[in-house]
Amino acid sequence: MLNNMKVKFLLFILISLTVSACSKSTDRALLGKWNASDNGYYIVNSIFISDTVDASEYGTMTFREGGGGAFVHDDLREDIEWNVDKETIILTIGSEAPRTFDIVLNADNYQTWTYEKIINDTINGLDSKEEWISLFKLTRLKSDL
Repeated sequence: MLNNMKVKFLLFILISLTVSACSKSTDRALLGKWNASDNGYYIVNSIFISDTVDASEYGTMTFREGGGGAFVHDDLREDIEWNVDKETIILTIGSEAPRTFDIVLNADNYQTWTYEKIINDTINGLDSKEEWISLFKLTRLKSDL
């Protein structure tokens, strides 16, 4: 019975090491250059108002070690700051306010994040609710190296 327990324990350790070696954390997977697209939706009081243009060529993002990088869109370059915390990423582009995205898909060549902002307000005694929903997609660009 002792040998059987040793074998099970060693098998458990081997499987744990294999899984941890094969999985990549989001902050390591993000390093490099990505093509970014963003689909956004605006809803007021549960009524769909508009969607943003499908920006399939929204721009490129380069993520560097240490939480820095660059965003390039229409020949405009802005610095980015990013920080991964478990299943969320906090992203700041240029002087914009930081946005916290939920990580939906974390793969070596594809990333999908969602962002939602809700503002509840009362205007002239009437309750109002505004929602912004964003589906952010990244596709890794092949390196020239």
